[in-house]
Amino acid sequence: MKYLVDSDITISYLNGREEAGDFLQKIRGKFGLSVISLGEILEGVYGEANEEKRLADIKDFLTKAKLLNVDRKVAQEFAKSRSVLRKKGDLLDNMDLLIASTALIYDLILLTKNKRHFGRLKELKLIEL
Repeated sequence: MKYLVDSDITISYLNGREEAGDFLQKIRGKFGLSVISLGEILEGVYGEANEEKRLADIKDFLTKAKLLNVDRKVAQEFAKSRSVLRKKGDLLDNMDLLIASTALIYDLILLTKNKRHFGRLKELKLIEL
């Protein structure tokens, strides 16, 4: 596994956006998804008119990605990074920081549409689509 896919890229893929689909096809079998991203994605699906179809699409996507949990190491990285950012007065949303911490702990490149946002963490490797 080499990449961690951010929620925004996954949503683009699920919405049929060509650039996301093409890139994910190229890295098939080499990417993971944070359980935090899964929660963000599911939040946008529940209660929608096409909920059942969207849930089926997500289930299919999960067969292509390794789901990564938040464990003690990720939690420690989150706390360390949050402390550094707080001292700089440049906090990142907790969910995004947990996703970034997952990428850092697993030494993965984060695929995102928001490089500027995640770029606050200088040690984080990023690709912006």
